[in-house]
Amino acid sequence: SEAKAGKMVHRILVGHPDYLFKPLSSKNSRQNGTRRVSTLDLHGFEAEEARSKLDKCLVHWMEEAMVEYPFVTRVDIVCGGGAQVLADVVAGFIRRTPQVANRPKGLKVV
Repeated sequence: SEAKAGKMVHRILVGHPDYLFKPLSSKNSRQNGTRRVSTLDLHGFEAEEARSKLDKCLVHWMEEAMVEYPFVTRVDIVCGGGAQVLADVVAGFIRRTPQVANRPKGLKVV
């Protein structure tokens, strides 16, 4: 039987839980299109190392998000292909962290 490949890149939003799921209008969110996307590459990490790195990065991402409205920033977490171990670690991080949500496809504002 073939092993299930994990998700290669998790595209997420990080920020204040009150703003993660609110629709954003370009009228109310000045210059949000120019905010960069942070990237965390977990290639080569063991599961526990990845969990620790995600928790440490969350602090930085939250500081970045809280700089200006809408108090949300975009992050791409790269797991790579292969075994699903890192993809499962990231999925668990997203589920257990109120300040994190999966980023909707096609989201241009934030």
